[in-house]
Amino acid sequence: MSFQSLSNDVLGLILLEVHKSSRQTLFSTLRTSKALHDSTKPLIYRDCVLDLSDSKLDETNGRIASWIGTETEVLSYIRWLTIVDDVKPGPWYCPANRGKNKDEFKYSALLNLLSQLRGLVKFTFALHEPIPVYLLDTLDSSQPAIQLHIRNWTRKSMSTPFGDPGELTLAKSSLLRTIQASVHDGNDEIDLQRAAFMRIVTLAPNLESYNWSSRSKRGCVFREMSPEFYEEAYRLEKEFNVDRPVKKALKAIHINHEVSSVKDQAKIVDLRRLKRLGGIHISRNVDEGLKVIFSSLKAIDLRVKVPTWTTDFDPKSVQSFLCSLPSLEELSITDGLEYIDLTFLLSYHGSTLQTLHLHETETTNLESLRRTLSLDDLRLIRDLCPQLYDLGIDISYIRLQEILVQVGEQDRETSLGRVAYWVRYEKMMRTWYRLENGVVVASSKPKK
Repeated sequence: MSFQSLSNDVLGLILLEVHKSSRQTLFSTLRTSKALHDSTKPLIYRDCVLDLSDSKLDETNGRIASWIGTETEVLSYIRWLTIVDDVKPGPWYCPANRGKNKDEFKYSALLNLLSQLRGLVKFTFALHEPIPVYLLDTLDSSQPAIQLHIRNWTRKSMSTPFGDPGELTLAKSSLLRTIQASVHDGNDEIDLQRAAFMRIVTLAPNLESYNWSSRSKRGCVFREMSPEFYEEAYRLEKEFNVDRPVKKALKAIHINHEVSSVKDQAKIVDLRRLKRLGGIHISRNVDEGLKVIFSSLKAIDLRVKVPTWTTDFDPKSVQSFLCSLPSLEELSITDGLEYIDLTFLLSYHGSTLQTLHLHETETTNLESLRRTLSLDDLRLIRDLCPQLYDLGIDISYIRLQEILVQVGEQDRETSLGRVAYWVRYEKMMRTWYRLENGVVVASSKPKK
């Protein structure tokens, strides 16, 4: 049967599957025949990415001008639009202040495009800079039914006080569905990033999920701040407080906090309807009150971080908490093998698990290697998790060529981004294993 004999609907479904697996293949089908060209072109432009980096801006503006001027049919194809840049922010990154005129020029072609799109469903702002007020206004007036997603949320500066127009507008936007931030803290200035972020989360009426993560950028020198510094920081943070939070049924939250602090989210999140919880850690006994509030949870990602000097931590607290949750589909645990009985845990969650990631952080002490899974543990996972399709393990040859089953992705950074000194040798000797039809299979060559 030839493609020409297929109906447009059937051909469209076939090409949609091709689009999911290899979008690049669609570019080849454009030159195959007129029928395939006409069916493929809408899929090519369905998910569109525009680069607004300084080095790519002229090229991007040229593409937009072409669509609006001579290829107007493209405007009807675009469903998902994402804008990106080439910024790679480090610990000391601060968005450039280009001035109002240059800033508006950067977005002028995009604003024109947004005013002419009629089928847009989702708009993702992934630039490493604050989203401008006039862009939010254009979206609100020209695209009142779309979903807005913010990636790489950024402030003008770490210490920008309450009242920034862009943040005030974003907090009230009915379009905002998800917001993600990955920031650095620990500078000598007052850090108001989390206060500003959580105010947006608290007020956004239609927010579905948020993701907050932070890393310290302090070096070896720790500066003790004065009491006046902390008093001023507290005063400025209080200005971001919200008297009347907008409670919502978020699908997912990701926070860098103790699991017990999740209860503080109850004012803005209906925790009984939460589906995904990530970025949490356990460093003390889990609050008993948490064991009854996550009635809809399907996925959890947690790390066990018990301080060495702690004497009152109950090891059973971790497993007790995990087994108080409803049957999970996704489970990721870091540094928790010491505190769980894998057989008992999988007897409880194994029948529904589709994703399982277990990870132990590597240490610099060769005499005290991180805990590893055995092949019997792998067989246990295979037998108790019939629906599992994503298993986070890797296997290494370490010392004496002994095969050790390591759990999860390798965490090799030991300090300030430096890798452990034995890593080069270990990488050279490593063999990666995979599961095929429930059997552990080794690759033919060590990965170099």
